[in-house]
Amino acid sequence: GCVVVGAITGLGGGTIRDMILGGNNNTENGSTAVFWINEPEYLKLALGVAFGTFLAWQCWDFSHPESILQDNQISQVLFLMDSVGLGVFAIIGVNNAIRLNLTFLPAMLCAALTSTGGGMVRDVLCQKPVRVLTPHEESYVTAPLLSAAVYQLIPGAPLGLRLAAGVGSCVAMRLFSTQTGFRLPTLPGPRQEAASA
Repeated sequence: GCVVVGAITGLGGGTIRDMILGGNNNTENGSTAVFWINEPEYLKLALGVAFGTFLAWQCWDFSHPESILQDNQISQVLFLMDSVGLGVFAIIGVNNAIRLNLTFLPAMLCAALTSTGGGMVRDVLCQKPVRVLTPHEESYVTAPLLSAAVYQLIPGAPLGLRLAAGVGSCVAMRLFSTQTGFRLPTLPGPRQEAASA
């Protein structure tokens, strides 16, 4: 179950993107299936990483915290990896849009779907509040959108610089949001209205 959920989290966003775009039209054989059907190495990678993480977590010795990273250090490492992943997936989504000659805004939608769509599917399957629809302080959607925008706005720069700037901006945005509590404004819900009455 953990491996399936992990793989769905990694592949879900790109799957949704390809379904909206009519499939992955970037293959040599002209297939319009979603990307992991045409390129099964993505599926193998997602399953492998999910399985490896599952095994590593089971083998982790939590009874001797002095011999491993402390809880806050583990959280920081996971947060950093998650931030890098969001930035990378956002750029992958943008590149798919660019290959289809889409304009800036549709490309941003592709970035948002690719980077956060898998997490939405995961939350629904696990019956948890959908993270992108709740006012989290980590800028879960804003940061990858910034990454995609930076990547698109410097088209003449070397690829390595574009990647570094895009992913770096995503990480920086999430760190800034965590440290300052920055988040986009939200409408007051019934509970907030009742509390302020």
